[in-house]
Amino acid sequence: MMHHKRAIMAGSYDPFQRGHAWLVTQALKIAETVAIVISYNADKKGSTFGLEERKQLIGMVINCDIPVKDHSRITVEVVQDEILALYARRTGATLLVRGLRNDLDFRYEHDILDINRIAAPEIETVFMMPPSELTLASSTMVKGLLKFNGGRLIAERFAHTCVVDAIERKINETASN
Repeated sequence: MMHHKRAIMAGSYDPFQRGHAWLVTQALKIAETVAIVISYNADKKGSTFGLEERKQLIGMVINCDIPVKDHSRITVEVVQDEILALYARRTGATLLVRGLRNDLDFRYEHDILDINRIAAPEIETVFMMPPSELTLASSTMVKGLLKFNGGRLIAERFAHTCVVDAIERKINETASN
């Protein structure tokens, strides 16, 4: 039962995790199309991946995790310096899909929800909690695990092999510079 024509799932996706792919799958159940929106700040220090790399990794994960029949229902877009609800309104979306892993996410998301409600009260927000084996995952944790012997096996429970490979390449590039 679809109520929404277009849903938006926004994040930095530095990089895209299995939990993000799970959220896309859930969003496709309630919206005709899902836009994975990369909130990108070119000035932000500390990012692991550039914009094109993030887009590539999202595409790779979608190819692995999402049935081919749904690929045409997913777009990858970029938003810079725009309030998400206003971007949603401008692009015809009526739903924001957000993931919650824990109480810290809840506090952060609650503030964003209030801002979005003020900016565009007609845009609905839904929160979804991934299965517990995906709630531990954060980009920071996956990157941290790869610094330890044996960490890769654990990291691959949260991020696809292609994503883990890309992070390892970045770690090695940084180490050799």
